[in-house]
Amino acid sequence: MRAYHCLVVRTRRFKVAANSAHGHAIEPNLLGQHFSATVINKK
Repeated sequence: MRAYHCLVVRTRRFKVAANSAHGHAIEPNLLGQHFSATVINKK
């Protein structure tokens, strides 16, 4: 591959979707949704 000057183009495994280092305040839970579970895959 070096003789033909071929290069491997790598892609990222995932894209970061959220910026957790922002300075915004966390909004209150207005809908009253529960995001915790006592057992895995059971809610």
